[in-house]
Formats: sequence, structure tokens, C-alpha cells
Amino acid sequence: MIEVHDKLRLLGGGVITSRTNDMGRGGEVTIRAGTIDVDGAESQIGAVATRNSSGQPGSVTVIANGGMTLTNGGSLTIENSGTNADPSAVSPSKLEVHAANVALDGGAIKANSTGNVAAGTIQIEAGERLILNSGGITTSANTGNGGAISVSAGKVVALNNSQITTSVLGTSGNGGDIQVSADALSLNSGFIQANTAASNASGGLVNIDVKTLVASGSTLFVGGQSAFDFTSGVFGFNVIQAAAPTGVSGAIDITSPVLDLSGSLGRLNAALMDDIALGRNPCQVSAGSSLAVAGRGGLPVAHRGLLRAEAVLAAPPRQAGAPLANHTPTALARLAQPSCL
Repeated sequence: MIEVHDKLRLLGGGVITSRTNDMGRGGEVTIRAGTIDVDGAESQIGAVATRNSSGQPGSVTVIANGGMTLTNGGSLTIENSGTNADPSAVSPSKLEVHAANVALDGGAIKANSTGNVAAGTIQIEAGERLILNSGGITTSANTGNGGAISVSAGKVVALNNSQITTSVLGTSGNGGDIQVSADALSLNSGFIQANTAASNASGGLVNIDVKTLVASGSTLFVGGQSAFDFTSGVFGFNVIQAAAPTGVSGAIDITSPVLDLSGSLGRLNAALMDDIALGRNPCQVSAGSSLAVAGRGGLPVAHRGLLRAEAVLAAPPRQAGAPLANHTPTALARLAQPSCL
């Protein structure tokens, strides 16, 4: 067990791991810190069971009182390459994460099995947010069952060009189950898949328990017998499925409808200003018809009135000897209008 009161940072290939090379089970890895940062492709916290082992890596528990970030290839991993004479007797290892906020920016949380035992399971609890940017939370198995993934966040789970997947790549094994719980789930080129490629196997069970589900482009592909390949950066390509091309597809339960933002925008309470009227040129002559309101009458002052001159009620001083006809109300109104040169 490693306990750090403030920050724990693994940079440039820093590793905290346990390893087993024989019949025994690997050691447990437990880390507790204020914040945890794992940065770099070779930087990781994890547990390993090698090819010479019986396929029993230790479990990994990571607790951050503040936030945890995995960047630039940094990872939390359980890697299992071992084989066992009785794979059904091996309990899958568990990878747990508990933090206020979890961010994967090019990072990964994964539990993989390339031997004949089931993949490990992943459980992530974020008190506030779980944000994935070009990241992945994945389990995969070769000839064992896919590992289950459980993800919960107090406010939001966001997948931006990212995936949460459980998969079986070999000839036997059912897809792992996936549980996602949060107030809101955002998918922007986001994939949630519990697929299996094994013959006569079943896809995993997918349960999405959220109050709001927002998908980019208002597009979401749900279900399907054929598995979609994850493709990053394709706007509106969002997938939730539990496919088994040669078996039985898994069940998908989504508790919230997709939210179409285009139908949810309301009008502003404030009155809108007529910007066209503000830019009107009183001297412009153009083809076509027009309708203009002239004079204020009993209406309150309008913004367009600032650009329209009004008749002057008081006559300007008359020059000595000037005729009175030049100061009639009609003439005064003409004098007050803007002149067009």
C-alpha cells in the first residue's frame, strides 16, 4: 500500500505494479493520495500475471481524495497472460478507482486477458465528473468471458472520441456487462459496447441509467447484430450495442431518451432590437416596394426614431428683413429633414 497526503505523480515511465510468474496470486496494489497524475505512454499503475503464471494477477485499488488524471498514454491496467487448467475456478481480478473527478486525456483504464481466463473487472466511482478525451475504459478477453465495467458519476459522464467497451476476441466467452450511472451522459463520437466475436456466445448486458443523454449530431446507433468498429473523430457517430454476430445479442436498457437540443431552445424574455432599422439609410433609393412608419404619434420613443429627424416646433431666429413665409410649419418640417447630397 502506498499513501501520499498531497500529490502523487508518475511521469516519464514511472511504474507502480505487482507481478506474478508462477502458480500463486499476485500481490494487491492499493494507492491513496490527495491527487493522482499518471502521464506518459510507459507510466502506469497496475498488476501483471505473465505467461508462466496460472492467470491470477492481484487487484488494483486507486483512491484520490481530489482528482485523478491519466494523460498522454498513462494508464491503470490489469494484464493477464496466464493460463489455468480450470479457468472457471479463477476469480477475475478487480480494478477500482474512487475519486472526486476522473479525467482521461489520451489515457486508458483497462483489464485485458490474453490467456484462457476471464478478463478482470473495472469499477469507477467519480463523485462529480468522469471525462474521457481520446481515452478508453476497456476490458478484453481471448477465450474467457469479457470483464464487467461499472461506471458512476455524480453529475456527468462524457465520452469525446472515446469508448467504454468489453469485448471477447477469441472463440469462446460472453461479452462483459456494462453499467453507466450519472445525471447526464454526453456522447461525442462515443462508443459503449459489450460485444463478443465468439461462436454461440452472448453479448453483455448494457444498462444506461441517466437522467439526460446527449449525442452529437442528435445521432445514436443502438443495438445491431454486427459490431461497429470504433472510429475517432467522426461527428455524430455514437454507438451503444451488445453485438454477437454468430450468437445472441445482449440486452440494452436505456432509462433516458436522447435529448435533441435543437427542440429545447426557448425564446429570450428581453425584447429584441431591430438591427435592420438601426442600419437604414434615409437617403437610400432602391428598387422594389417598402413600408416605413413615419411620425411618432402617440407611440413611445423607438430606437429607429434616433436616426429620423423630426419637425422642429419652435422657429429658429428670423434674420432681419427675412420674409415670414420661410418660417411656416411646413417649411420648418422640410428644414428639419436630413439633406441627401
